[in-house]
Amino acid sequence: MRCGDVIGKCLEVSESLNKKVSTAKLNKWLIDALDRHSHPLVKGKAVKMKYIAQIGTKPPAFSLICNIPESVDESYKRYLINDLRKNFFAEGVPVRLLLKKIKTPMQNEYSTLYFQG
Repeated sequence: MRCGDVIGKCLEVSESLNKKVSTAKLNKWLIDALDRHSHPLVKGKAVKMKYIAQIGTKPPAFSLICNIPESVDESYKRYLINDLRKNFFAEGVPVRLLLKKIKTPMQNEYSTLYFQG
């Protein structure tokens, strides 16, 4: 790699770290990602992923709301993180994914799990 290539790549990564993606685009991406590769059943129950939103930059962080966050496979989390990176960010940008449990009226708080890839 030449110096100009390295500087160009650094600028690309810097722009990706500051990039904000709209919730609408993220939800369209989530539907496509789930259609391409759905999560396997967990004890006969489907993991329902409701929506995703960006909650931070430097590095980009996302919150994904689902019904059983603790049952989402590690390989599936990597699939989602890698697909997010491929569709919205430069190669090598770290992406954080937080899985939150759907809050129902009977529950008092969210259950949060953190993952970084």
